[in-house]
Amino acid sequence: ELIQNAEDAGADRLDFFYLPADSTANHLLMRGPSLLVVNNGAFRVEHRYAIRQINLGTKGTDDRAIGRFGKGLKSVFAWCDAFFI
Repeated sequence: ELIQNAEDAGADRLDFFYLPADSTANHLLMRGPSLLVVNNGAFRVEHRYAIRQINLGTKGTDDRAIGRFGKGLKSVFAWCDAFFI
């Protein structure tokens, strides 16, 4: 899903970083082990709103985009408790 999001956004770079737990981190989610995923695709204001809701996507009219139903990013909850952007 995270790879497909980068593809749909037109990214030409995608990096994955494992971050070990840091009990002194300011952000609560960073106090446990983390996976940081970064791509250089476009991220617009409408994307910020769409990821907060199920079934609200921004790719609905893009036949090329696999992720056009507004559910994909939420799939990360299958292997984590939370994510932040």
